[in-house]
Amino acid sequence: MSNDLIFLNQYQGFVKFENESIEINGTYLIKHVNTTIEVGNKFYFSKDITGKKPLPAILQPMAEHKKIEEMLSLKSIKELQTNELRELGILKNRNQLYFAINVISIGIIIVVIISTMLKLRFLRKINKEKLPNRNTIEIGVEDVPKFYVNSSIEDARF
Repeated sequence: MSNDLIFLNQYQGFVKFENESIEINGTYLIKHVNTTIEVGNKFYFSKDITGKKPLPAILQPMAEHKKIEEMLSLKSIKELQTNELRELGILKNRNQLYFAINVISIGIIIVVIISTMLKLRFLRKINKEKLPNRNTIEIGVEDVPKFYVNSSIEDARF
């Protein structure tokens, strides 16, 4: 019939397989896979190599993306390096510009503080020269305000 089927018609005797022996009597259909069977001093050998059939695309598991490598040509690597160097130059110039702006801003703040301090010192000096010395102020009689006493009823409310 086939390599893995043995048909025994009206057989009476022993069948041996994998170190076991069975006595049978009658008609049998024996299917064996990857084993050797001895039936009445005859050996039947079956070796079945099965592979897995591919699943339909819908049922297949997703591919793992762990080891995906992108191969770049030497030209593209040089182009990437050139672009990166250009970007580094732009960043360096930007940092230098920010540093210069900070230094100029600090300089302007220092100049404003110093000029304000000098202006205040100058104004104090001018005010000191205009005001008489407070320790030597003399008050004359004509400088004292004159008060009159009026005994009228209208002024009694004060």
